[in-house]
Amino acid sequence: MDTYICEKPSQGADLAKVLAQGKPVSKQKGCIYGSNNSWCVTWGVGHLLELPKPEEFDPERWGSWTLASLPIMPETWRWKVNSRTADQFKLVKEILKKTKTAYIATDFGREGEAIGRSLLDECKFKGQVRRVVLRSLDPKSIEKALSSILGGEATIPLYHSALARSRADYLVGMNLTRLYTVLGQMIGYKETLNIGRVLTPIVNLVVERDLTIKIFVKSPYWTLNTTVTTASGSFIAKWQPEAHCDSEGRCVNAQHAQTIQRALTNATGTIEGAAYEHESEVAPLPFDLTSLQQYANKRWGYTAEQVLGIAQALYETHKVTTYPRTDSRYIPEEQRDDVAQIFTTLASVNPEYAALVNAADALADSRVFNTKKVVEHHAIIPTNNPANFASLSEEEKNIFDAVCRFYIAQFMPVHEYLQTKISVRVNAALLTASGRTPLIAGWKSAFTSAEAIAPKDEEDEADDQSTDNQGSLPRLTTGQACTSSNASLSEKSTAPPRNFTEASLLGAMENISRFVTDERFKKILNETSGIGTPATRAGIIAGGVERNFLTRKGRKLLATEKAFALMSILPAAIKSPSMTAAWEQDLGRVAAGEMSMDAFMVKIMQWISTVTNQLCSMSTELTKKDGLLWTAFANAKPPTVDCPLCAAEMHRIKGSNGYFWACQAEKDKCGKTFNDVKGKPDLGAKASTAGVTGSAKEKDAPFCDECGKPMVLRKGKPNGAKRASSFWSCSGYPTCKCTMPVKKK
Repeated sequence: MDTYICEKPSQGADLAKVLAQGKPVSKQKGCIYGSNNSWCVTWGVGHLLELPKPEEFDPERWGSWTLASLPIMPETWRWKVNSRTADQFKLVKEILKKTKTAYIATDFGREGEAIGRSLLDECKFKGQVRRVVLRSLDPKSIEKALSSILGGEATIPLYHSALARSRADYLVGMNLTRLYTVLGQMIGYKETLNIGRVLTPIVNLVVERDLTIKIFVKSPYWTLNTTVTTASGSFIAKWQPEAHCDSEGRCVNAQHAQTIQRALTNATGTIEGAAYEHESEVAPLPFDLTSLQQYANKRWGYTAEQVLGIAQALYETHKVTTYPRTDSRYIPEEQRDDVAQIFTTLASVNPEYAALVNAADALADSRVFNTKKVVEHHAIIPTNNPANFASLSEEEKNIFDAVCRFYIAQFMPVHEYLQTKISVRVNAALLTASGRTPLIAGWKSAFTSAEAIAPKDEEDEADDQSTDNQGSLPRLTTGQACTSSNASLSEKSTAPPRNFTEASLLGAMENISRFVTDERFKKILNETSGIGTPATRAGIIAGGVERNFLTRKGRKLLATEKAFALMSILPAAIKSPSMTAAWEQDLGRVAAGEMSMDAFMVKIMQWISTVTNQLCSMSTELTKKDGLLWTAFANAKPPTVDCPLCAAEMHRIKGSNGYFWACQAEKDKCGKTFNDVKGKPDLGAKASTAGVTGSAKEKDAPFCDECGKPMVLRKGKPNGAKRASSFWSCSGYPTCKCTMPVKKK
């Protein structure tokens, strides 16, 4: 029997429909069988396997959060079945026992490869393995994938890259999170200090930007605009200072600016130069995931995670766009023949698209076709599957519409315009103006406004170049006489860089080399795709917010006091984007078969061991009173409210069912929790006290081994027990469900 392993049930259903070729199938729980059981499609529901926690690898060595137990370095790596999907794993294992050839049909990429291969490894599958390269889930794309199946050996390096990435992330997270959390506990700081290979450098970017803004000192400068009049017409020109300038060419001397203003008042001059160039502009390329997230954040304020979810639904549920987790904005040459059919489909679902398609040329030799720039997945484009607009949400319609318009624009004529540049000399002062006159709309007619083509951030400042691209300017000749009047002098101030938004932070992650000064790393980073991947960047930003390192204010992303404190004590090697991006480059080499997984892991383990051992040896110095950690975390307490029952601090905690407030009492072990209402505890409601037996005199509560929060004493019946007994439960419940037995003295 042939077995196809997909990533999700919907993907499996789409594949089975094509495999069946109209014949009856047997749909069962967790799988679909073809006629005569000749083939079977099953799925993973995401990752059925996960890496065990350190205490599950070795309870004796790593069961407690202590400095002495570090570094955590498993001698033998293994998988653990995800408890939430254990039944599906059991089913897949039984199916594979009857399988001769297994076809990995998960998303074609590093993580998709890991989902399929890890199942085969864990189930000790010994049959033949082949790879179905699924890039889209419409029937035609699936048929094309099934006609060009790869041999299993072709994608083994991709699997090794995924394993190396997950193990490296595990080692960094487990070792450094435990290390800094324990150091924090030694000075009385009770929150978990999460360290992530990608998360930490990104948080540091935001911290450094916020610090730059905080210490920025404004400096005044002066600009001057004047009306220039000629026999051919009038226009606004801007003064270009040639003395008393800063490094940006701005005039910083008020008296000089006032002198120029007087010289330009009702004065005569000449046109020093007038250039008129017929120019053209090609359409912006279709979206990859990052550019789509940036576009949607700027235009509609959608978060990166929200856009990923929408794009995934359009691909997976509605099947109207292609695979979204891509880093390419190009399409392979082989898809030239698909354009006409996609145009026909789009024209059938929207009259506006029909009009645009009529103005486009499906046979146009567009720059979008470039196979060399497509590694795993091509740009996000429409599929041949007609969209049912009635079934799409407003957000889905917005994203789908943008994807369609950017695709159609690739096959429309170029936009043509007349670019005008004028220079004027009046009493030795140089003035300039520029304008752009549209000649042929071309691809720009695919969009309803300039905002629909290139939306701006909410925080974008008004463009200071007020005389640039004014539109049509009069036809002038060099040496032509003119007059200057209404010279307007403005005092302005230099501005700090803007706070990050999700759009600009995504751009920073993709082009991380802009934030690196070391030329060695800068060169490496210029050749990579940045930090993180298109598939993970949204989750990284969301994780920063979730862990109280970042907070949203409108569309701004700001660092919290917790982030400022942690970044101030971390060594550069841990928070540097250079290091993690260099790792990503090595992971790319592993995926390409140019570097072994073992060689990569040796480098990572040596680095983590060195950093961990050095910091552990410095723990006494780091945590002494009024030392580095004391000073850094003095103002890093989370928002608190006094517990109405014991007067200890209560903290707002994110649980599996949303936020709640929990008493953080150390001595009294109150253990009470309250519902969260708009960021505040609902003190009018009855506190949650179910199962709490701790009294105000409890003094022996340990800290949680998993998250570091104080434990509270509770009472309940263990599974199968007849009597209730006391046990320690994490005060971070339900986020953390760790428990400990009460040791008898």
